[in-house]
Amino acid sequence: MPRQLIVLVGGSPDDRAAFIARHGTWVVASRDALTHALAPGNLAAPPDGVVERAFAVVLVELLESSVSYLCVDAPAAGRDDRATWIDLARMADRHPVAYVLLEDKVPGASGERCDGSAVADPPTADEGFVEVTYVSVGRRRAKKRAAAVAPAPSLELFAGDPPG
Repeated sequence: MPRQLIVLVGGSPDDRAAFIARHGTWVVASRDALTHALAPGNLAAPPDGVVERAFAVVLVELLESSVSYLCVDAPAAGRDDRATWIDLARMADRHPVAYVLLEDKVPGASGERCDGSAVADPPTADEGFVEVTYVSVGRRRAKKRAAAVAPAPSLELFAGDPPG
């Protein structure tokens, strides 16, 4: 199997974390994690451009490494960012692959969800991805949560006969 650069698009932070956790062999480059590492706790956000420069350095180092599966977790990335990553992947002899995480049933290639909303700027094969895969994530998780929560017992607020 050729080395891959995996780009995650869409999904909530919880959905992305769960999806990444199911792929234990992936090494993840995350803008959000880097932002939190550079400004832990309640510290002020890093100066403009610091996170982007640090992310670029981390990504280039990981692209050149021997890891088989490098995942870019940058949910707000658009077509321009993806074009850069695809170029870097090809220079590093990696296959660029995209996963689009959807919160409902898997749609056609348009990125439209069944509830009518859409993933902003979904990736396409014509950008240079070897593969674009749509994955349904949210509905299954929501059902599990709902099943795990038992209804609370009703409480008697007053004992005895009502005044009167």
